[in-house]
Amino acid sequence: MPIRRRLVLYAAGIATAGMILFGSLLTGLAAGGVASDQAEALGRLAADTAAAIEADPSRLGAGAPLIVADLATSLEPFVVVSSETGEIRYATGQLGGQPPRIPAAVIVEALEAGSSDAEIRLLDQDFAIHAVRLEAGGQVGVAVAGQTIAFRTQQIIGFRVFLV
Repeated sequence: MPIRRRLVLYAAGIATAGMILFGSLLTGLAAGGVASDQAEALGRLAADTAAAIEADPSRLGAGAPLIVADLATSLEPFVVVSSETGEIRYATGQLGGQPPRIPAAVIVEALEAGSSDAEIRLLDQDFAIHAVRLEAGGQVGVAVAGQTIAFRTQQIIGFRVFLV
């Protein structure tokens, strides 16, 4: 094989290896960023929900939401408002025909510390949730925002497709 052909193949191999390494590093960085971005967005959604209810407690009595997401298939975030005892007062998502059950440990931590982050498993699905304490109309409760962890996977897949 002529030396020119060997040099071209060597250079192409080095360039390909460099691009694969660069793509792998970017994907690794993006994977960490997606989780933190999701946690930050859920924290803002829970805080905004708590602030809206604290500003006008009658919003909880306004009835059921017009659109309720099926959490078994939806990648959209959902909101659950519960009393300090864990009784669901409002939910924008359902799993198996019921509002998602928020673990007592998350509610207690949110009530005591002001907020709580957790990853929970409900009906064979993993969810990231953020809970915030709220006080409205003389009652104490918790506003919880959550989203399936499959959302993160979907974002990473989209990023990989973009890189290719």
